[in-house]
Amino acid sequence: MFPSGADIQPFTSESDRLYRRVVKRIAKVFLVFNRLEFKGLENKIASGPNIIVTNHPAAVKEMIGPAKDISTIYAVYDTPPNRRQVNFLANSELFAKHTFVETISKHLHPIIQKILNPSIRSFVNYAIPRIKAIGTIPVYSAELGGRGETRKRIEEYMLKGKAVVFLQSNYLHQSEIHPYLKRFRRGAAFIAYELYRKYKMSIPVTPISIYGTEGFIRPFKKIRVNIGKSMSIESFLKAKSPVRSFTDALEEKVKDLLEESVGPRLLGRN
Repeated sequence: MFPSGADIQPFTSESDRLYRRVVKRIAKVFLVFNRLEFKGLENKIASGPNIIVTNHPAAVKEMIGPAKDISTIYAVYDTPPNRRQVNFLANSELFAKHTFVETISKHLHPIIQKILNPSIRSFVNYAIPRIKAIGTIPVYSAELGGRGETRKRIEEYMLKGKAVVFLQSNYLHQSEIHPYLKRFRRGAAFIAYELYRKYKMSIPVTPISIYGTEGFIRPFKKIRVNIGKSMSIESFLKAKSPVRSFTDALEEKVKDLLEESVGPRLLGRN
């Protein structure tokens, strides 16, 4: 059905050092042509459990698109103040060799795929243990209880005082509430609600907006990141649907952060 606990490794000083090396390399590769501008760095949560939600403008069909948003968030949390490790969600296909190879190959022309196949396999062998070691959480298919397994893993991370990033690109519901913002999924709000319901934990949920990551090579384009003050599910517990209401509020906040960061005109608004 899905891998055992071996796909998530314990946090150690060695894995922390590996995380920092990997983060710097990822950022160097995918952000080499861009300038970064951060606003609201003081709003980052320094330690303890934290859910981070952000729009995902680079979530395009090209394989390398999402890496720019991931690299941007890595750069945000590797910048003072309040440096800390953050953990992303990733499709479970990236945790097994054959499915990882297939994921890369489907984006390539068959001839290119055949030529690059040895290099692809070498890269996959190199990448998988590092993806695991830096604390990436596998996202399993909803079939056969996979969604529940993923939520269980995220909850474990929250109980360990970690920070988990939810990149909000919703392929099931493509309607937009903003030129740079898809409708949010309910996962982040659901986790916050469940942790409050079970343990009375009030997890800070940090909204972040990203602008300017579209396109792999766009020399000197500025990437603008705006970090908002954290929000809490507690403010929505009396709503008819706390999870839906909190999700809507997070959407609205990220929209406001985008417009505050770059202005309505740059976002295609009149």
